[in-house]
Formats: sequence, structure tokens, C-alpha cells
Amino acid sequence: MRRISGRPRPETIHARAAIRGAAVLLSVCALMRLLAALGADLAAEGLIYDIVSRKGVAENIMRFELGVPQPGTEAVRAPDDASPAPDAGPPAPEETPYVFTPYIDQPDHEPADDVPPDGGGAPAADAAGLEPESIAVNNTTTYEIDVPALLSEPAALPATDGAPVVLILHTHGSEAYTPDGDDVYEPSDPFRTEDSRYNVVRVGDELEARLTERGFSVIHDAGVYDFPSYQGSYGRTDAVVASYLESHPDISLIIDLHRDAISAADGSQYKTVAHIGDGLCSQIMFFVGTDSAGLYHPGWRENFKLALRIQNEMNALYPSLARPIYLSQYRYNQHRSPGSLLVEVGSAGNTLQESLTAVRYFADAYANTVFSYASDAEKR
Repeated sequence: MRRISGRPRPETIHARAAIRGAAVLLSVCALMRLLAALGADLAAEGLIYDIVSRKGVAENIMRFELGVPQPGTEAVRAPDDASPAPDAGPPAPEETPYVFTPYIDQPDHEPADDVPPDGGGAPAADAAGLEPESIAVNNTTTYEIDVPALLSEPAALPATDGAPVVLILHTHGSEAYTPDGDDVYEPSDPFRTEDSRYNVVRVGDELEARLTERGFSVIHDAGVYDFPSYQGSYGRTDAVVASYLESHPDISLIIDLHRDAISAADGSQYKTVAHIGDGLCSQIMFFVGTDSAGLYHPGWRENFKLALRIQNEMNALYPSLARPIYLSQYRYNQHRSPGSLLVEVGSAGNTLQESLTAVRYFADAYANTVFSYASDAEKR
């Protein structure tokens, strides 16, 4: 990658920002100790909440750790004829901006008609009358988003001969859930395990099975790329995706499957809850990347349109299953294909079984949406 001459190296800029952030954090820690000594525990707790939720100080250090350009600095962009710039990767799940706004205990909804209790093979919903405003988007970018307009535009999914080919992989494959029942594992870190019977790779197995039943050709990469080092996991999976696209050029869809982590101020974990019929399961959230931070990703709107269409279908079939779409300024390797999505299934507070149920429902909405795209393409 070329470096713009006459300007400080990005790592120098990041290091300065991290040093400034660390200095402020040390000062804040001293202030919190003073507040605690004076018996002002609630004030200290409120100060911590404000710092993390505002993202300012903590985000500077996080940006340095991830190699993300600081605000006000010019990112080095890859030209169209060059290799894409390395991906910055996301913040650690425990530090994501939405950590203090969990979507739990959603209102009860009636299930869609003729929906099997396990979520398998649900017919496509008649969502023509669904209001686009029902699709919630947490937009953290600088872009103005017009959801109705985007929903009305045709998608640009890669053309396929025969069954759609989808690649499922896991940038953070060791992400696991709250142990429960028979789903008990030896943790490698809190809520993480390399044992793929209990981590998010197992959820990927379930998604693979359901999509295969619906007529997809599925490649499921069960590699664990975030252990022993969490840092650099997105760089590793980017290379994996590039390799698959080279060896399997018919891949038209990519799903990076994760589980979220939603922490309370005391460190306890929330679970996400969807009410479907008489049962409960985890919720689903799309994490859609953009080029807002300066990284090369000109086709992000196509990924976003796909997420909106699937969210539309989930809202019609299984109200309360979907959390608001998170539109991020970073790209999360989604520049590799206009059919790329990062999907969060549940959170660390959920059980594996709750998340397996959720991904079955998601598979219905995903399959219905992709096949509707194919039908629309044939009509055009």
C-alpha cells in the first residue's frame, strides 16, 4: 500500500492519540478513586458509564489497537486498480458502542401464519404492505440513510448458475454462550471456547444445514481465527475469504457469523430475547460496514440493501426476532462481495439452544429474500 508523502505515518498518529487517551484515563481513574473515598460511589459509577457510552477516550485507545484512522486524519485509500487497503477490524464486542442499550424483553407478537414451531421452511411473507419505518437502523456513519428508497432499489447480487453458493465463516469462532443444560464447555476465556460443539461455529453448522435444505450450496469454514490472538482476526479471515473467492468464483454470498456481547455496568451479561409463538429465542442483528472511516468499500450500499430486505422479511415472518441494524463506519471485510453480511446471533447472555433456534428462523428469512432476488432478476 502506498503511503502519502509529507505526512506523519498513521501509526505515529495513532500512538499519539493513544498516549493522550491513556493520560486522560489515568486522570479519570484518580478522580474515581477520590469519589469512592468520599463515599460518592454512584457518582463514580455514572462517570464510568458516561465515558464508555460517549466512546471518546476509550475509542481513541481502541482505534490505536485496531489500526483505525483517528478522526480528522486522512485515511490512505486504495485506488480501484490496487489491492484493497487492509481492514481495520471491529471494536472488541465488550466495548461496542451499543453495549449499554440492550434490546431485551421485546413485546409479545403473534407468530406468522403456518410457521412451523422450529422455524424450518417458512413460506415467504407477503411484506408488500410492511412499513419501511418498521426497520430500525442504528446509523453511526456520516451518511444520510433513506430506507424506503433503498428498499425499492434492485439488489446487485452476483449472478449464479443453479443454486446460490454461500460461504459461512467465523472471524471470532471462539465466541460462546452461557453454559446451560448439556451445553457446558471448558472456557478458554470468559464466554469463549475452542470447542466447536459449543461456540458460534456450532450455530454455523445449524445455518449450513438449514440453508442446504432450502436449496443453497453451502461452504462452511469452521476455522477459529481469534484464538490465541483476538487482535488481527479480521486480517486473517480476509485472507481466507480472498482464497475461497479465488478457488470458488461461484460464491455469491458471504456470512460472517458471530455472537454479540452486551454487558451491564457491573459486568454481567444481558441476553437478547425474541418472543415467537409460545417460545423464546435469541435475537438477530446485522452489522453492516461502510467506507465512512476511509477504508476502500465502494459497494457497501449493496450489502446494506440486502440486510434491509432480510430484515424486512424477518419483521414480517417473526416480529421481535431482529434487533436494529447497526450501520458502522468500518467495513469488516464486507468489501469482498456485494452479498456480504456480518450476522450477530444472540449474545453471551443467551444459551446455545436459544441461538440455534434463532438461526433457524433467520435461515427462513435469508432464503426467502435471496430467492426473491433471483425471481426479480429473471423478470427483468
